[in-house]
Amino acid sequence: MFKIQTNRFIGIGQSARSLLVALLLGAALLFVSVEVSVAHEGDEPEEVGDLDMDAPRVITPETSKHIGLKTAEVDVQLIEEVIELSGIVKAQPSRRYSVFSLLDGKATQVHVQVGDQVKTGQILIEIESLPYLERWSNLQILQARIKALEQERKAAEVKLEQAQGLAGKTIPVSEITLRQADLAKVIASINLARIEARQTKAWLRAVSSSPHLIQSPENRFVLRAETDGVVVQRHVTSGQWVQEGQTLIEIADYSVVLIEGQLPESLIARVRARQTDKVRIRTPSDLSFIGEGKIRYISPDLNPTNRTARLIIDAPNPNGVLRSEMWVDLVIIQREVKEALVIPRTAMVVQGPLHFVFVQNGDQYEKQDITPGVTDDRYVEVKDGLFPGDVIVTEGAYSLTHLKPKGSSTSTPTGNMSDGHSHQH
Repeated sequence: MFKIQTNRFIGIGQSARSLLVALLLGAALLFVSVEVSVAHEGDEPEEVGDLDMDAPRVITPETSKHIGLKTAEVDVQLIEEVIELSGIVKAQPSRRYSVFSLLDGKATQVHVQVGDQVKTGQILIEIESLPYLERWSNLQILQARIKALEQERKAAEVKLEQAQGLAGKTIPVSEITLRQADLAKVIASINLARIEARQTKAWLRAVSSSPHLIQSPENRFVLRAETDGVVVQRHVTSGQWVQEGQTLIEIADYSVVLIEGQLPESLIARVRARQTDKVRIRTPSDLSFIGEGKIRYISPDLNPTNRTARLIIDAPNPNGVLRSEMWVDLVIIQREVKEALVIPRTAMVVQGPLHFVFVQNGDQYEKQDITPGVTDDRYVEVKDGLFPGDVIVTEGAYSLTHLKPKGSSTSTPTGNMSDGHSHQH
């Protein structure tokens, strides 16, 4: 028994010594680890994952310019209820016209090319035409004849006055009657010549499309622009023979355009109940452009195939951004909903169920989750996550999600994207 007890005691002593050695060794290793950690504290930032969205981003001015980074303060303003559709740009029918010849002849000069801007009254084409020369020459003859008849009229009036003064003395009364008849004949000739001259002038004016008769001895007439516009089609060249009624040039004025859209049957009642006719216009090719138009017409008939009504919108186009047959996005303003804390739609990043923005904090940009509310074509209501005065990234936010965060193994403290990392842009 004793021997057995002694062996147990010795076994217990050895286990205790082994445990004590293990504890001392662990303590020594922990001390060394702490010392190493303290020695290197502040020398290098803690590394984070390359795709850690919660880590702040710090970028250089060059990178900021490259990704088009822009910031703005969050503010409170009105947000609208809208309906978004699409449409096609067309020329206004009243602002597109064809220039055609009223006579057979030869196009001696064509002064414009496709794409040229023209002004009202500008000469477009010169055409040689014998019929035009005949009418023009006849007008010169008529004008000369009218002048001669005016002289005859004055002479006849003088003779009549003289005869009336000598009536019953040296001149018989019958002579006065004859002189009155001569004067009436001259006046009738003058009136007939003036009527013929007016008709000839009207013909020449219509043929030449000019507000004034072109005083030219040449057998030619000119076609002028009726309004300002741009040449969209040209069907004639210099030296070409043209026929009466042939379309030579087509001109359109795109300073005001028509936009045709298709309004689904389910949305007609909502659009009819709108508080304004205002429509915002955007082009997919130029996101910076925001035009404005007005609803002019909603067709009373529905397309039986796609169950839509034709929607017509008039839109000013002073800079010529809107072009014929261009697809555009239409935002019909229903009403102003409320005043709310809003951010531009371009500021919000959506990743699955998450919605967030980047808030500027000093020289770095930090991800901030938000709860969106009412959304129109320009702004998003922020119910939670931001406060008025917060500075957020309004453009370039999506690009920030692809940049290495501060402290990642492949980034530098300044966020420099050079030296083999330019692909992260």
